[in-house]
Amino acid sequence: MSLLDYVSNKSKQVFPSKSIATLVEGISTVPNNSLPIAPKNAEWVYLDAPERLVRRFSFERFSHLSYFLNELLDYQEYEQHHARVTIEGNDVTVETYTHDIERVTLSDKKLAALCDELYADTKLLNYSER
Repeated sequence: MSLLDYVSNKSKQVFPSKSIATLVEGISTVPNNSLPIAPKNAEWVYLDAPERLVRRFSFERFSHLSYFLNELLDYQEYEQHHARVTIEGNDVTVETYTHDIERVTLSDKKLAALCDELYADTKLLNYSER
């Protein structure tokens, strides 16, 4: 039985040792719906045929979009791993997969992580420009 099971049922349990009973006395459970934050869903979407990662980024200012694209293009050139990048107004959609095997690889995951970092950077730019 797990420690969580012990904690959840501590009033009904007979603990195998006094040390476990003492440990469990100080632990309480908190229902998931009462936590102050909820887990965030991943923004990247896996699609099939071919398997790929896709995410749309929305920018408040053109300068932020430009920063994001310039850094992304530099990274792609350096790594020699290129994604499909579509620009529509202030939105940029990035679609990445390894074309040779038509699957998501570590290179694609690294590119996705970089995009997330760059996008977070643009959010910080909003505060510095005020």
